Amino acid sequence: MRSLVSAFHLDPEGHPLPIDLTPAQWRNAAEQARQRIHPTLAAFWDGVTIRIEDWPSLDEARAADPPFPPTVHALSEGTPPEDVGSTERPAALILYVRNLAYAGSVGAAIDDIANAMEVEGMHWLGIDPADLE
Repeated sequence: MRSLVSAFHLDPEGHPLPIDLTPAQWRNAAEQARQRIHPTLAAFWDGVTIRIEDWPSLDEARAADPPFPPTVHALSEGTPPEDVGSTERPAALILYVRNLAYAGSVGAAIDDIANAMEVEGMHWLGIDPADLE
């Protein structure tokens, strides 16, 4: 922790101290993020379980095609259906809170979660941003 504090004192903007939230607070942040995204995507995530994990495992990152970076903020659990009109949704949205903790502020973490919800939701639904306008 001493290294984190030293880096913060040298460059507070480049090396913010990690935010420390409880699982309930992270779930609340996810709800706030859901309220910020396009209504179609917000409805998609409504009722989906929010699962809290520290980091993705390297095995999970390597198993994806293409592999995702271990710094990812959130991912959906499950495989998107092949049928574009399917009503199937992910089993959960997994928040990787140790990665999100370095956003610099709770507001920035909420923005990161909202971005992840948008990207994951569009991927799952098979739509691109132009489809939401």
